Amino acid sequence: MILGAGLVASALLYFTFRKSAEPETPKKLEQTEKAKDPVKAEQKEEKKQETKPVYFFVLGGPGSGKGTQCAKLVEKHGWVHLSAGDLLRAEKASGSSLGLEIKAIIDKGNCVPGSVTCELLKNAMVKAGMNNKFLIDGFPRTADNRDSWNEIMSSSTELACVLYFDADEKVMTERILARSATSGRTDDNAEVLKTRFKDFHDNQVPIIMSYGEKVKTIKADSSVEEVSAQVQAIIKQWL
Repeated sequence: MILGAGLVASALLYFTFRKSAEPETPKKLEQTEKAKDPVKAEQKEEKKQETKPVYFFVLGGPGSGKGTQCAKLVEKHGWVHLSAGDLLRAEKASGSSLGLEIKAIIDKGNCVPGSVTCELLKNAMVKAGMNNKFLIDGFPRTADNRDSWNEIMSSSTELACVLYFDADEKVMTERILARSATSGRTDDNAEVLKTRFKDFHDNQVPIIMSYGEKVKTIKADSSVEEVSAQVQAIIKQWL
C-alpha cells in the first residue's frame, strides 16, 4: 500500500514537471502577456493592426526572368504575385465597363492611365488579403504609373525594394524566342523585341533608377538557380 502511494506521488511529480517544462505556445504567451500588462498588450495589438502591407516592385527587360523568379518566391514563401499586364489583359477580356474602357484605350494605341492600373492592383491586393507580401511585376513602367501609385497607394503600403533584373539583350532575346513556341504572345518575335528593348531602356530604366537606394540590381544572365540565390540574399530581411 505504501509502495502504491509512492508510485502515485512519483507519477504526479513527473507529469507536473513535464507540463512545466513544455514550451509555451504563441497563444499561451499572448494570454500571459495580456494578464501581466493588458495596456501594453493592447498597444502591441494596435501596432500590429496598423502595419502596412509590404510590396516589391519587380522590374526588368522582356526575357529577364522576373516572372520565373516571382513564381519561385510564391512557391517558397507564399507571397502574392501580381502582374500588372496580366491584370489589364484579364480585365479587358472580362467585358466589364472598365474592360471595355481599357480595350478602347489600347485599340487607339494609347497607354492605359496609371490610375486605372493602380485600381486593378489595389483590388487584387485587397482580394488576396492585405496581410500578405506582394510582388508587383512589370509596374511602374512610366512616370504616370509611378506618380499614380504614389498618389493612390503609397500612404497605405510600404515599399520594401525594387528588384531589378538586369540581363544582356542577347540573353533576353534567346529566352524570348525559345518561349515563343508556347507563349502564344504575338510580341514574342525578333522584330517586335527591338522596339520593346528600346522602350525599356529609354523609358523604363529611368523610372527604375528614380527609386535610388531602394533599387536592388540582380545580374539575371546566369542560371535560374544562381539568380534565385541572389534574390534570396536580398529579400531575407523581409522573411
